[in-house]
Amino acid sequence: MEIEDNKAVSGIMRFGAVVAVLVGAGLTFSLFYKINGINLKSTSDSVITISIGLIGPLFSLGGFFLLYLTLQSQRENFQKERFENNLFEMIKSNRQIVSEMEYEVPDDDEPRVVKGHKIFVRIEKHFKEAYNDCSIFFDKYDKVENDYFIDGSKRTKEYNLLKSYLGNELTDEMFRKIIRVNMIYLCIFYGVSKNGKEILSKDFEQVYKPSLYNEIITKLQNKIADWDIRSSRRIKIKYYGGHQIRLGHYFRNYFAIINYVNKQDFIDYNQKLDYVKHLRSQTSTYEQFTFFLNSLCSLGRIWEIEAEKNNEVGSTIDKRLITKYNLIKNLPEGFFPLLEPSKIYKLVHFELKDVDDEKKKILDKYQ
Repeated sequence: MEIEDNKAVSGIMRFGAVVAVLVGAGLTFSLFYKINGINLKSTSDSVITISIGLIGPLFSLGGFFLLYLTLQSQRENFQKERFENNLFEMIKSNRQIVSEMEYEVPDDDEPRVVKGHKIFVRIEKHFKEAYNDCSIFFDKYDKVENDYFIDGSKRTKEYNLLKSYLGNELTDEMFRKIIRVNMIYLCIFYGVSKNGKEILSKDFEQVYKPSLYNEIITKLQNKIADWDIRSSRRIKIKYYGGHQIRLGHYFRNYFAIINYVNKQDFIDYNQKLDYVKHLRSQTSTYEQFTFFLNSLCSLGRIWEIEAEKNNEVGSTIDKRLITKYNLIKNLPEGFFPLLEPSKIYKLVHFELKDVDDEKKKILDKYQ
């Protein structure tokens, strides 16, 4: 890595500067006494001449080393300043994206617009409502067919993908819950209006049984905004109208920020972690919960579960950004008991939990 190379070169230059200056000073001091008569008779003219000839180059060499270190420090400061300016502009843009979000909530008597972080509260509410409303369909398939997929190969492919990340932590129950989260979150993300239904159908028909996903979409479509039900217009505003227009831009920007920090070679892991903490400190619990749901579905697995799809240079472990930067650290235990985040991302250092030995081994690889 660049940071390790720079440290090695800086160490050599500092050592060279110190040695050159000390040797030059020693010769100067020694020559001063010799010229002033001390041991002058035992010292040949040639030795004195050689000594005088060496002093200048040694001090020049020491000066060169010090100049190099000064220029390197200036370059590093400029590089860091440029990086921080770009990063803080990206973070500012991310926060602006959130602050400019608007959503006309469907579960009030009158149309009302919420903005900013409050939208994530609504997303969490609607996800849990939709999850509960559609559980009856999933339960039916669990009992009768014990499968949500159109064929065994699709199920095996999905299971193996999750198994490759979760290992022995992946149980059949957890697998079914992740599939449920994926389907319901995508319904919340795209919505179940005409356009949303088309996108969902094209996505689901490649993997899941049509009878299952059609029942889910129809169930969610039949729920109309409360205030529209009471309105004389009755234009049937969907309760689950979707959030793609808000969340799509948000997640692309968020991913760009974390990737930008992660790929910097001139700062170490702890410095990178501090920069990401600055961003994470501005995200709410509901924002991190939405992020958690997104990371489990097919749209967001590049963050961790399918990190190998990240085109940035580095190992898969280095590109598992949720674990590396504890991006859902502030989700409290019990916030989503149906599928605890700590059971999925067990190496994330959640609040109020100690760092275990396995996490420490991973941290050593980041250094």
